[in-house]
Amino acid sequence: MIQTSFFPVSDKDAELLGVSLVKKYTTRYVNPNTGAVLKSSQYIKDGKKTRGSLQYLINNEWVKEENVPERREWRTKKGSSLEGYFQYFKMKMAEKEKLRGKFLIGDNEFEDKWNCYDKLRAHFNEQVERYGFKCPLTGLEFTTIRNHHTHYDGIRREVKIITTNISAERIFNHIHYTKQNVLFTSAGWNMARGELSLKDMRIFLNKTHVKRYEEILMERFPDYKEEENDNGS
Repeated sequence: MIQTSFFPVSDKDAELLGVSLVKKYTTRYVNPNTGAVLKSSQYIKDGKKTRGSLQYLINNEWVKEENVPERREWRTKKGSSLEGYFQYFKMKMAEKEKLRGKFLIGDNEFEDKWNCYDKLRAHFNEQVERYGFKCPLTGLEFTTIRNHHTHYDGIRREVKIITTNISAERIFNHIHYTKQNVLFTSAGWNMARGELSLKDMRIFLNKTHVKRYEEILMERFPDYKEEENDNGS
């Protein structure tokens, strides 16, 4: 059975974890530029005190903070929580806005203060109240499983898509992230749909799923004219 974490994973948990790790392992600070071991936690950079890189001694090897097993486990737990997923959505929205923002119609209605996703979460909650905690098109129960491998430099090198995971889909890719345009679906549907037009969806995708999609599309955009958008939604 697919299981995911829906319980809050707060930054306070991370602070407590950091305290426990310092008690558990021998630590040291190094200059991130030279690798020199520091006498304290700080060094002088451009005339200012700067925190060095914290390292932990594990199995007779000094490792970076992000590579401590307990820290990796915490990141996975947080990434697989609803909080982690909405933080991820906000990050991806910002990335796409930088790439295509000036070409998108309308404004991003989910702009919020730093590290906050209340508007996006409220929109998701409204959808859940109506359709339940599942994809409104495929009927698959939502999951939030982050399944990736993170290397020492923190860069995600390999990502495996979990098709039941929540995906923040724009009904029309040329319209910004608005309440009218954003629909939370399963990642599998979002991948399968891709750039297909509604006409092509009827040919290549599950007809029941497409019918549900069309019903939501027409409810959200009652003035939609298919013949004017035959290059895809």
